Amino acid sequence: MYTAGRFFTMTGRGAQDAGIIAAPEAFAALAEELQAQIKDPHSGDGDLLTAALPENGEQTADAETNAWFGNLPPEKQNEVVRYAALHIAKNSKLFELTGNGGNYQDYWKLALALSRSGVAEAEDIFVEAASTAKDADADEALRSFFKNCEDAQPRTNGVTVGTLLYSAIQCGADFSQWKQTADGSGSEVAWFMPGKEEKCRKLLDCVVATDPRTYTLGDPTGPLVILRVPDKDALPPETRWEGDLPGTTLATPADIMQRAERICWMKEGKFGPYRIRPPRDFISDYLMQMLGQYGARPLRSIVRVPSIDGDGEIHFVPGYDPQTGLFHDKSPTIDVPLKPSHDAARRSAEVLLFPFSEYQFDNPAAGQALLLAAIFTAIERPFLSVAQCLSCAVRCQALARERLCAAWCGWHSTPRPLS
Repeated sequence: MYTAGRFFTMTGRGAQDAGIIAAPEAFAALAEELQAQIKDPHSGDGDLLTAALPENGEQTADAETNAWFGNLPPEKQNEVVRYAALHIAKNSKLFELTGNGGNYQDYWKLALALSRSGVAEAEDIFVEAASTAKDADADEALRSFFKNCEDAQPRTNGVTVGTLLYSAIQCGADFSQWKQTADGSGSEVAWFMPGKEEKCRKLLDCVVATDPRTYTLGDPTGPLVILRVPDKDALPPETRWEGDLPGTTLATPADIMQRAERICWMKEGKFGPYRIRPPRDFISDYLMQMLGQYGARPLRSIVRVPSIDGDGEIHFVPGYDPQTGLFHDKSPTIDVPLKPSHDAARRSAEVLLFPFSEYQFDNPAAGQALLLAAIFTAIERPFLSVAQCLSCAVRCQALARERLCAAWCGWHSTPRPLS
């Protein structure tokens, strides 16, 4: 078989009713395989090669491409492939028909490279690039050709997306902006240089704001705080912190530095761009410069109880709830029927009122209603902007009233009825 200057003919007895069709894609693939066998008739294990080996420059480009192209997010990979294909179409004749100065082998390899790029819009990119050629085929024909390329069996040493990028580089394409993004291994990139301070500060604020443990206290203009269990040695004198309920402490420059390390900080040097450590002075100034302007979410309180809406429906929200500004830490999950019976509600009320069952009110019904309101207020207090004031008339000494308040505050741990 000759790939140029000769004809490829076949003789023999054909199948009955067999038709003669044009199959340029199949013959182009066959040409690749035969060219590979000419260069190296056998592979290391004695098997015939099944793909054309790229030129040395293409192999190097493939290795370099795999080192950075794979680190890009899908939308950036799509940008790279589109840029490469359109740059080739604009600055070369690789997408042109043979009669207009093109080469079918190169055209086939570019189509294969696009089909193996792995980007979602590969077919549309191919049609867009191929349509720029003079006397280009209709869209339907181009899409059919591309689908044939997609169906072609992948070659171990064959055409890859690196082939496309190598061809684009040969035509003068510059992929440096995407390589710099890839150097950050998926991280955001901050170019730290004069004139870029505001952009770097916004990027840092964005990274700080997306941290799941960083908030502003009370409202958006509040101080920046970190949600964590306080260090006992750092607590104020005579302050006790028991259990594992988290609290908030003011953010420090070390906290901001920890979050800044998630950004890829770059700088332009004499021999090109290079990566640097997060600039400590710039990071330390962030807390004062952005005071009252932080992008972090506001934190009103920390709760370990589910919320109840106005319709009586119970909501179990794990973590931060943006609607209420509350952080639900280890909230229990309880099974409450949507429509409990009246008797079930009465039995539940009796359990809640057990600590006060022997306390004497002037009006027992009103007293029990007030106690239930006080209990539910204590439970749902974090969800109430204002808690109502409750009062009742009792004929007892001050000590008894104090014991009533103590029992109300600790009703869940009261072992016996208050007398």
